[in-house]
Amino acid sequence: MTTPHAVLAAVAFAAAAITPTIAAATTADTTPKLRSSPQMRMIDSQHATLSFAADQMPVIRSGKIDAGITMLQGRVSALKAGNRHGYSRKYTAKVSSTRALRLHAKYTMTFRLGDSTQV
Repeated sequence: MTTPHAVLAAVAFAAAAITPTIAAATTADTTPKLRSSPQMRMIDSQHATLSFAADQMPVIRSGKIDAGITMLQGRVSALKAGNRHGYSRKYTAKVSSTRALRLHAKYTMTFRLGDSTQV
């Protein structure tokens, strides 16, 4: 006959064994890599949604994703993490341009993901 203390000890032991595995699976890479081509979808003439896939990025103390994206003629909002794309994670951000955006035009943006160098 098993005692309640033995059952609790077994559950605690199982939880202790699983916890490092979960922590290893959810930790972010400090130097994530871009895993897909960034794409912008127009919302209106001066706003668009930027989306791309990358390795899971670290989160800083304030709860924000440790990444920076700059656009020469506009502003990019903070990144939001989405679903997975294979082993990578999808990220989205809102883009606001000071000039009208055009369809099928190329725009230069600078990406800094975690501790990696700017791309």
